[in-house]
Amino acid sequence: MTREELKAVAETMIAQLGGNKFVAMTGAKDFLFGATEGNDPYVQFKIPANFAKDNISIIKIVLNQMDTYDVEYLKVGKKKNDFGGFSPVAELVAKSEGIYCDMLADDFKEKTGLETNL
Repeated sequence: MTREELKAVAETMIAQLGGNKFVAMTGAKDFLFGATEGNDPYVQFKIPANFAKDNISIIKIVLNQMDTYDVEYLKVGKKKNDFGGFSPVAELVAKSEGIYCDMLADDFKEKTGLETNL
């Protein structure tokens, strides 16, 4: 897929969550898009950890080969490093597979506790 095609797929994913209303209601930011090693398009973004259940702060949505979504809900923790300090580490909190587009917003609400629209 070209960069433009990947961007269009990512924009569609965000639109299916509620578009600009979703962004405003959840505080979503730092959007990234690309393709997985298997060449499946994805969008990833952050939400404020203190907003969501289980301190979820990173969401990654992948459009798989079955034309459904796989969604990973992650939180960022700290791990002691070799230098006596701490390094950030992402920890998987929940994962949903085979989600249809009309189920995406409900899955997000169930996992994070956040509304996607008014």
